[in-house]
Amino acid sequence: MKKLIAAAAILSVPAAVSAQTPDADPQDDLKCAAWSAMIAGQMQDDEKTANAFGLAMTYFIGRYEGATGRDIAKDLTPEIVMDAAGNMEATTEFCAARMESLGRRMEGLGTALKAAGDAEG
Repeated sequence: MKKLIAAAAILSVPAAVSAQTPDADPQDDLKCAAWSAMIAGQMQDDEKTANAFGLAMTYFIGRYEGATGRDIAKDLTPEIVMDAAGNMEATTEFCAARMESLGRRMEGLGTALKAAGDAEG
């Protein structure tokens, strides 16, 4: 019974938090991949921040390639990079909200996994 309750807790947490995820289409993921790569490149003096934005870039690339089945390297044009850079404030607001949403989901999953482990105890 404890295993069933723990499994239900694990499954319910990401679903509840993902409802708060900003909607995005693959073009948004493409722009956010460019945005996170630019910031990671600018943060070389801060390894922890650079790594966080590198992971965000990987997340957005995975979303883009998973949704489209296309290689991001073929679709990430200079125009998309320039658009993200030229609208940095709006791009940052949009993409940062998506990163924060992912972070909350991962925290919720970690909490649920810990609870499941404690229930196994």
